[in-house]
Amino acid sequence: MLDLAGDWRAAIADETLRRAFTLPRTNDDDWVPITVPGHWRSTDAFAGTDGPVLYRHQFAAGAAPAAQRAWLVFDGIFYLGDIWLDGAYLGTTEGYFNRHTFEITAQLAARSEHLLAVEVGCPPGSDRSLTGAFQRDDPGWNPGGIWRGVRLEHTGPVRARDLRVVCRDATEEQAVLLMRAELLSDAARTVSLRTSLAGHEAADSTERSIAEGSNFVEWTLTVPRPDRWWPHALGRQPLHDLTVEVDAEGTTSHILTRRIGLRSVTRKDRILAVNGERLFLKGTTSGPARPDLAAAEPQDLRDHVEGLRLAGFDLLRLRAHITRPEVYDAADELGLLLWQDLPLSGPYARGVRKQAARQAGAAVDLLGHHPSIAIWCAHEWPNRGANLLEGTAVRALEKADGTRPVASRAAAGRESRDVLRLGRVMPRAVRFLTGVDRRQAESLRRLKYRPSGGFCLAPGTDPEGVAQPVVVAADPLPDAVAPGDTLTLDVHVVSDRRQRLAGAVVEATLTWTGGDRSWRWQGDVPADGCARVGTAQLVVPDAPGPLSFALRLTANDVAVTNRYESVISA
Repeated sequence: MLDLAGDWRAAIADETLRRAFTLPRTNDDDWVPITVPGHWRSTDAFAGTDGPVLYRHQFAAGAAPAAQRAWLVFDGIFYLGDIWLDGAYLGTTEGYFNRHTFEITAQLAARSEHLLAVEVGCPPGSDRSLTGAFQRDDPGWNPGGIWRGVRLEHTGPVRARDLRVVCRDATEEQAVLLMRAELLSDAARTVSLRTSLAGHEAADSTERSIAEGSNFVEWTLTVPRPDRWWPHALGRQPLHDLTVEVDAEGTTSHILTRRIGLRSVTRKDRILAVNGERLFLKGTTSGPARPDLAAAEPQDLRDHVEGLRLAGFDLLRLRAHITRPEVYDAADELGLLLWQDLPLSGPYARGVRKQAARQAGAAVDLLGHHPSIAIWCAHEWPNRGANLLEGTAVRALEKADGTRPVASRAAAGRESRDVLRLGRVMPRAVRFLTGVDRRQAESLRRLKYRPSGGFCLAPGTDPEGVAQPVVVAADPLPDAVAPGDTLTLDVHVVSDRRQRLAGAVVEATLTWTGGDRSWRWQGDVPADGCARVGTAQLVVPDAPGPLSFALRLTANDVAVTNRYESVISA
């Protein structure tokens, strides 16, 4: 492999440069040095442009070894690309997270010095570019550029492209992986696919006849008595290396590996189950880590995932974007589930439906092997004209990956803070809400499994304490009360622990200017459940000023508190 990242040269596109920049003889000494991978606005000379931008890179590479083929691979071009090598047009790209591959065997055989030229476009305000949160959140920012790696690879006569791996079943007895790949062959021939994981090989690793060009093949791998992957709240996160070898003419032509976890995911009535164990999802929402995502430090991306896990969250929703590989790898290792949006946000032209379907399939190809991805989501939020596009994306996701639940859109949080009342009147409306605040999240936890399956906090909400495994909660105080009003506050304990919380003690104190009153209850809290422990009732005294209701729970190694504030009016 030859890494082609590093120092390139770039210029803002105009018609004169377009006609000449692909030719090796064109002089680019006065062009601006630019770093690949990166976004063009990270370079001062292009900080104010919306492009298109022309990129050039010169490199040395000899002919591929005998019986081998050479390939040019782009891991990500934001958002449109046209590719030339040594003046010859290779093809076009669309989609910022898609991996694009071009054969260049003949070009490398013709000379040893080469010019790679790329025109990159990322139109601002376009209703045809599926860039999701990157341009919808900040219309003034342009994320254009060659933002992921570029490299030269060699294979034998057959290359496996876009290997898709998803886990269909994972019981104590066996796990079943479904695989699909595109085989690119230089001639009609017979090939053999050998697939192995944890010492097991696919039962149908037999010879297959393929034609010259593109061939799509599908097969399965069954693993007996699998060491299963779990979210961090339910168990361990064992990961395994899956290896696929393509053999042609008696030798290995191409090898692909994926790191996977064996687990199954189902969702019924918005309640998620992993390996058959239900889990109330305490989630939060995140847009891109930074607008210039290529510049994000790998450790910062991992630290964000680790921080959410330590805070007790089960789920991270990646809102309207596909992020860097470090996030998915960290989520796999740390047992944090992911709600993965496609980069669709707001209205789009009808003509993007086919491209949306293609990118949905590309997302499954790229990410389907990650056990942390629990839910696909087609569109960020409802809007006029989005239904047609949502339906297209949902069908494409379901066709590409039938092993995970697919949401058409995120169910938005409600304006009303009284989620408990809404749940009594419209139970279906609170089964799973995104964009909620802290108090709404607390109320949804009280509705655990009856009927709520979880929540995702709104972006920017302080996550501290929201997702702790045990909470003590009460009916929220009104913003203001009057002397003589009767307060009746039900107190609940919610536990996500998988063992009964025995002998829990709850102490409650209502405090006002010049006085207070206390209550105390004791009992057991069921595993993975919610218990009403008592009711605090009081006639509001004639004491204008602040009113505070404080709660404290203790049980063995557990000690949690909560507080509600109000005002007694004059």
